[in-house]
Parts: sequence; structure tokens; C-alpha cells
Amino acid sequence: MVQRSERQLRIGVSIALLILLMGCGGLFSVRLMFECCGLPTPSLTPSVTFTPSPTPLPYSADMSPTAPMPCAWQWARQDLPDVTSRAVTALTAASVRFTEVRAEAYGENCVYMNANQAQTGYFAAMTTDFYLTVPVESIQATDALAEVVLRSYYALVNLTDLPAKVGYLDITFTGQDGTAVVRTMFDRIVRALQNGLSGAALLEGIGGVVIR
Repeated sequence: MVQRSERQLRIGVSIALLILLMGCGGLFSVRLMFECCGLPTPSLTPSVTFTPSPTPLPYSADMSPTAPMPCAWQWARQDLPDVTSRAVTALTAASVRFTEVRAEAYGENCVYMNANQAQTGYFAAMTTDFYLTVPVESIQATDALAEVVLRSYYALVNLTDLPAKVGYLDITFTGQDGTAVVRTMFDRIVRALQNGLSGAALLEGIGGVVIR
């Protein structure tokens, strides 16, 4: 009877110490208390183990070692045979008497290094430019030159399916008295027309005539 009471007392004291040590002594103190009191030591090893698996990183083609590097932009031009063909048709319908017509795109090449070699990724067009050669009786006949500029402008500005917006209109006039060039942008012709300019004033308003 006395031995049972002593054992119950020891168990009660052990439980009290357990509560106290759980707050300040951690798992080591709990293990030590059970060993000192002659109680069976509980297992402190979790019965279920967890092995974390690595999370794969998102993959992108840009992360590939063979993916193109960022572009180094380089000014470039490209001929536009299809646009040239349609320009010829439009200018002929507008009664522009030309001897040569050429359309080209002006922009930049995307150049990048691949295996230590420079390669062109793609061409980014910025403007669609037109180059004409037109024979005239005299390069001094400014009204006639202005008429050619306007006819060419109206014929080309309405072309569709261009790689980029219309940019430059470059017309070389050839006459018995020499060669003259009018190089302007479509936007400047628009402003000149909005200001009501014509003839020699229009030519001056869009940049003038350069005699060669």
C-alpha cells in the first residue's frame, strides 16, 4: 500500500516537472527527467519522415544557352519589288512620265552574336521610301516640277499593305539644262498643302530644289 502511494507520488511529481521543463528545457530536459525518475523514455523521433523535393524553375526559351542575345541595331535598307510594281501602276495611272521607279524600306537590322558569329535576326522597317527619275523639258520650270511632285504624292500616298508608313519621296529631274533633285517627306507635302502652297512656293516649303 505504501509502495503504491510512493509510486503514485513519484509519478505526480514527474508530471509536474514535465510541465515545468516543457516550457523551459526543451526535448533534452524531458528525456533527462524520464530517465532520472525511472520512467520509460518516450520516443522523440517523429514516426513520419518528410523528404522535400526540389521545385523545378520555370523554363523559357530565352534561358537556353543557344538563345539569341539582345539585338545590336544596325541601320539598313531593303528593296521592295512588290511595292515598286504597284507604284509603277499607280504613277502610270496618274500620268507621271518617269523613267525609273524604286521602292525600299528603311529601318534597322537586329544583329546578335551566335557561336561568336554575327547574325541578322530580323529587319524592322521604319519607313517606306520612293525614288523616281522623271525627265522634264527644263529643271528651271518650277511649276512643272511642282506638278510632278503633287501627282507622285497623290499616286503613292494611297498605296496599302506597306511594310511601314510612307517616309521619303525622292525625285530626280533630268532636263537638257541639267539635273535637279527634290527630296522631301510625305508629311512635309501634307503641311505644304494645308498651308495652301503651290508651284515654286510649294517646292520651297518642302525643302527646295537641289541643282546638280
